[in-house]
Amino acid sequence: MELSAIKSALDELAADVAEVRPGECLACYLDRTLPKFGCRDHVLTARWNTAQSRPVPGLLSKLKARGGYCDCEVLLNVLDTGDPRGLRELLACAAAFSSLDAPDEEAW
Repeated sequence: MELSAIKSALDELAADVAEVRPGECLACYLDRTLPKFGCRDHVLTARWNTAQSRPVPGLLSKLKARGGYCDCEVLLNVLDTGDPRGLRELLACAAAFSSLDAPDEEAW
């Protein structure tokens, strides 16, 4: 098998693994994909948001304002409430993030 064919097969496999599953919340998506792809800025969080039927405008800014400066920090600092079942229910769709407001910059 040629190197280009191997690379193509690996790229296809990675895309399948990184695909957002129907109804998959951000916490579950990051929990599933971070161990496989590692943390690289907000690549996975942005991919999840883009896959939503109604992507959340300004989601990355809202998460950064709460300590989520990369994918792993979104999972550990923003989404980890200590109650996985409640978390999955709370973050079942992108609309759950509409209540996150970036802090008022004048307050700083």
